[in-house]
Amino acid sequence: MQASEKLWGATAHALTAVAMERGWRYGRHRDFVLTTRRLAEESGDDTMVRDFDRARKFHANFYQGQLGDAETERSRPRVHQFVRKVLDAPN
Repeated sequence: MQASEKLWGATAHALTAVAMERGWRYGRHRDFVLTTRRLAEESGDDTMVRDFDRARKFHANFYQGQLGDAETERSRPRVHQFVRKVLDAPN
């Protein structure tokens, strides 16, 4: 459960930082979705949307506890990669 909280937290903070930097809306879950889509369009990297969806699973898992350890370990690197892509996105 703590891993889920930390993975989602990293995702949310990275998206918020980029949105703030660019003057985009932030603060709501919907804003995270829109920021991800905009970054994916700008970069031409459609894997960003898929990886954000994985991160959203961790958000839900923190409250519902539906993911097992194997799924967490399997998806964790993709979320790390997503956060790096978000933070490395050119302005």
